[in-house]
This record gives sequence, structure tokens and C-alpha cells, in this order.
Amino acid sequence: MTVHEATSVSADGVPALVDVLKSPERTLPIIAFTEPSVGGTPWLDYAKRVATRAAGVATVVTLDRAATQALRASLGDLAVWGGAVRTYTLAPLESPVDGWRHRFFVAQRLADDGPGVVDRLVFSAAQLSTRRRVSALFAALTDANPVIDAEQFAAAEEQWLFDLELEREERREVGETAVQGSGAPRQVGQSVGAGGQERHLLGCA
Repeated sequence: MTVHEATSVSADGVPALVDVLKSPERTLPIIAFTEPSVGGTPWLDYAKRVATRAAGVATVVTLDRAATQALRASLGDLAVWGGAVRTYTLAPLESPVDGWRHRFFVAQRLADDGPGVVDRLVFSAAQLSTRRRVSALFAALTDANPVIDAEQFAAAEEQWLFDLELEREERREVGETAVQGSGAPRQVGQSVGAGGQERHLLGCA
């Protein structure tokens, strides 16, 4: 099922969200929007726009202030808060050194150029979809001893070069974002229960 709406995660649903974020079975990036400390930015509207445009290639969640506090208590600097938005890729999420792999836009950037941030989030999600994990459901269809011909090798090399360039771009953007402000990432949109929506967030629904 393709979800076109943002999923609101409550404080009680944060433990389930964290489990999904760290799951090796997750097949989609998760874009987390957080409630700003002060009003004025239509963050829920931006979250809805991204969810609609990135349907099928990313899951969008929104977190209110209570949920954001719970997420920060669980993930520390790997969380998102204060009106920022963060894209959690399929990369590891275990220690502070993993933080650069999960890029974010600070609250002020969203307030100053919301439509532009929406475009970048959708574009990045589309790029990440090219290296989406194959579901375990298809494991039985995989040849245990594959033979890679020259054409397949060339395609794999091209994909590797693309991934390398994307990683460099993500590093540059993280550096630019760090210079622009000290705000940090935060929240989600329809309640996530202690496990009821884990399959949806994993991209398996």
C-alpha cells in the first residue's frame, strides 16, 4: 500500500519508531518533521506536501513537542527537534558518528524557504530510492551463486559511482546546514502505536 499522508507519532509511539529507524529490515527512508518551538511555520502542511510527492519512495512522520522530547531522550544527538526536519536513510543509526548520514534542515531554513526545502527533501528521497533494500520476501528468488557478466559489472560500477557522488553531496549539504544555524531536527502526523504501524514504517505495508 502506498501512503500519501504523513503519519503522526505520539510520545507513546516513539519507542516503536526508534525500533523501526534502527531496523535492518526497513526499506524506505523516513523523513521526520518536528513541531517548532514557536508558531508561524506551516510545518504540517510542508510534511503533507512531502508525503504526497514522495509517496512510494519515503515515509513521512510528524512529531509534536512531547514526541520530540521522547525521541531526543532515546536517540540523543541522532534525534531531530526544534522545528527541524531530518531524513533517516537506511544507513546505521547507532552512534554519533552516524549522524552525518541522516541529513537535516534546521527550523530557520524551513521557515525561510519551506517550498525549497520540500523540493530538496523529495529530490533526495527519489535519489535514495535507487539504492533501496530488496525486501526479504524476495530472498528465495536470489541465486545462491550468481555469475556476474561484464555488463552487470559495468552497471554495478556505475551505481557505485552514483552512490559515491550522492554521499559527497550529502556531506556538503550537512556542512552548509551546520554553518547556517544551530537549530536541530524533530517530529511525525497520525498516531503510531507501540507496534501497530511498524510494518507501515518499515515500508512493508
